[in-house]
Amino acid sequence: ALQRQIEGFIFLGSTIRLGDSKPYPDGGHPIFQLPLFLLKCLQSSMTKDFVERGVEKSHQELRQACLNSSNANDMYMVQAFYRQTKWITANEFRQALQNVKLLALHGVADGIITIEWGQAMVNQLMEVNETNHNNVKFVPIEKASHLVMVEQPDEVAQHVQQFLNE
Repeated sequence: ALQRQIEGFIFLGSTIRLGDSKPYPDGGHPIFQLPLFLLKCLQSSMTKDFVERGVEKSHQELRQACLNSSNANDMYMVQAFYRQTKWITANEFRQALQNVKLLALHGVADGIITIEWGQAMVNQLMEVNETNHNNVKFVPIEKASHLVMVEQPDEVAQHVQQFLNE
């Protein structure tokens, strides 16, 4: 069987489990442990909060589209999605991504996974790639939040293309 080695990895607005300072437990935000009928009652408020923290304020059209589409989501599917999430640990990174080129793009205004959490992830990645810190690049994206690839698609594409060409 042909086994391919990972040559590069791109993170968009990401973080990893950093001991007790992790952003949320496995299974997503604790609110998704609430009964489904309560989540349905809270959906509109949760959507407004997500858009407020997750979409940079200058992107009014995108903010409205997110409000409309998020409120149309079936909360059963949302709950099921978040309950199955699991954060990767620093040790899992060490095993999988040692000496691999890594690019992390993060929206400066991200209120869901803050830029500080993204920077902490990159610091961990630099420890993993201790032999070559040039393999790890962190790029804060201005005028972007949690939806960095939608808010600044041209800039994200430019960084990804540059990364792939290196």
